[in-house]
Amino acid sequence: MSEKFKGKAACCIEMLQILSTGRTYKVSELAEMLEVNPRNITEYAKELREVSMGSVGGFYIETVPGRYGGYRLNGNACVPALQLSLEDKNALIDLFNFAMTKKDFINKNGCSKTMGKIFSSLLIDASHSNGIISTNKINSLIDESIIQKNYNAIDKAIKQRRTIKITYRWLKEPTSTILVNPYQLFLYDNEWRFFGWLLDHDNNGDPICYLKLSRVENIELTDDRFKIPKFFKLDDYVKKNVFTQNGEMFKVKLIASGIRAKLLKEKQYGYNQEYVDLPDGSVEITCEMQKNHSTYNTILGFGDLVEVVEPDWLRDKIAELAKNIFDKYKKK
Repeated sequence: MSEKFKGKAACCIEMLQILSTGRTYKVSELAEMLEVNPRNITEYAKELREVSMGSVGGFYIETVPGRYGGYRLNGNACVPALQLSLEDKNALIDLFNFAMTKKDFINKNGCSKTMGKIFSSLLIDASHSNGIISTNKINSLIDESIIQKNYNAIDKAIKQRRTIKITYRWLKEPTSTILVNPYQLFLYDNEWRFFGWLLDHDNNGDPICYLKLSRVENIELTDDRFKIPKFFKLDDYVKKNVFTQNGEMFKVKLIASGIRAKLLKEKQYGYNQEYVDLPDGSVEITCEMQKNHSTYNTILGFGDLVEVVEPDWLRDKIAELAKNIFDKYKKK
């Protein structure tokens, strides 16, 4: 699609996204990727340089001379995130699956975690995601357009580091209007949520909170700016504030065979999930799960194609529950 159909602004944004990968691109490469005339690339670079002059983050489109020269991004740019098309999503999934089939690819676990972060940060079908997601279904009563609207507003506030005023429906408290510094969006239990710093709410003495987008009734961006503390790490707070609220965490090792060996590699059932392909075709899964009935029911749902290896108390618990099920259905 040429500039005639996309527009100059769209081409500039796309060029900035390409350059944000960190490498140097030749003019001919950029022209081919953007499907425009090479002379347009010079215009876009000039346009982006003018924009960068007023950029808070500070970036510059740098010209690299020489045979292998071209353009590259020097500095940090707040690149607008465009929603991926179905073709883009499928390309990412194909790339990931292809990498996982390579026996000489030594960083499979790292790749899995990274792709999980990418997928969980995008508004995509959760069935393709390796992010922090449970197997629960999305509540069909939630209006997806409201979630999309809230997501876009909070995403904008995060990128611009702006405090938001929201009306929020608390689970155990009356609906109230609060001020929040939003830090990061994340997907858990098939619901979009975000971590932030509460400015005018007690929250049992902890200013760090995570809120559901489905409970946000109104969002207003204020002119107040904030900085995310250096000590804030999403993984730490997900584990502390999300997982542990629903049960004590413990490490589990499972052996999956048959079709379950493939399925368990495609979905996220616990925290820090990793897998190892075994010689007999089965798969060893290790992860951290929660000590609650949801976990027990998930494992029971795997049937006889998944065996709990560790811990011993979980083996005993599953055996006990399986026996109770058998006793209920055995012929009298």
